[in-house]
Amino acid sequence: FTPHLVPMTRGILATLYCRGRASTGQCLAAARRFYAGRAFVRVTDAPPQTKWATGSNLAFVSYAADPERNLVIAMGVVDNLGKGAAGQAVQNANLICGLPETAGLEGAPLWP
Repeated sequence: FTPHLVPMTRGILATLYCRGRASTGQCLAAARRFYAGRAFVRVTDAPPQTKWATGSNLAFVSYAADPERNLVIAMGVVDNLGKGAAGQAVQNANLICGLPETAGLEGAPLWP
């Protein structure tokens, strides 16, 4: 797990290095199946950028793999002041209270 320290206003970009013989396409396909129907997760072909998640409850994930080297790189991005704290709490409260998971969380993200 490699957190990145870069000059940005907010957000977390995490990179995880794993062992595995899967291809990038296989990883992306598996992630798309796993996250299908999840309101706040987006699987992207391109490496995710923290700016994409700014001010939102969204999480962006992607993968890069090299089966010949037995290597899979998983990347994830969230806005740590949204999804990482308040947004996640609201999402959980919605589920506990029987409300739609997305209630109050689908507004337009902040920019910048």
